[in-house]
Amino acid sequence: MNQLRDHTVIDAGSKSSFSQRERADQDPMPSHAFRAMALLDVRGLTVATARPGTRDRAATPGEQEVSRVALTLMQGEAVALVGESGSGMTATALAIAGLLPPTKTVTNGSILFNGQELVGLSRRAQARLLGANIGYLPPDLLGSLDPTRTILSQLATPLRRRLGLDRPAARARTLKALARVGLDSPEVVALSYPGDLSPVVIQRVAVAAALSIDPELLIAAIPADPAHARPLADLLRLVRALQSKLQFALI
Repeated sequence: MNQLRDHTVIDAGSKSSFSQRERADQDPMPSHAFRAMALLDVRGLTVATARPGTRDRAATPGEQEVSRVALTLMQGEAVALVGESGSGMTATALAIAGLLPPTKTVTNGSILFNGQELVGLSRRAQARLLGANIGYLPPDLLGSLDPTRTILSQLATPLRRRLGLDRPAARARTLKALARVGLDSPEVVALSYPGDLSPVVIQRVAVAAALSIDPELLIAAIPADPAHARPLADLLRLVRALQSKLQFALI
């Protein structure tokens, strides 16, 4: 199992703490060719809340939530963002995944993924580029699932849209993803609704959904919840075991 990189980011928000070599405001920007050698290279990433515009004035950046984050990730490596609630970890992850809500915006910095600059791309262009390359595991696993649709429907539909698979191929890939996370009866789980499943099975379904596209990078927003320390620890162990086996990069 890969070890966490020595440049693990501690507290991604305005109270961030970086080593001298990670300070994007002190170190010169490496060449594009050097940065493109990494799967992901983030330099000087700054995220702020967006003040809504008016008829006469465009939207403007508000309070900074993330200030000058820098990290580099090679294929198969892992890095952890650690900090207090509200310190900017989630905003950093969502910025990299292209999933920032309209209330937040990247105001500065660079996000290079596979040599492609993401900052400045339209949401549609980001979706095309990242939809089949970055998986996202949300903090609210049950809330990320639609209670009115079967697991098969919820996992197979994105595969058809993102990868262009037909129904049989999407179904087969969904069952493979469910089996890969250790579910004994993937066919039964696939035809179930979220409300029919235990929290432990829901965890594994969410991981299967995030990895069903075989992403090069998985962003796992795992909350530190003392009340659910054991299930969350089991979830993290599962993710790390799969990362070691499949060699995707992990935040």
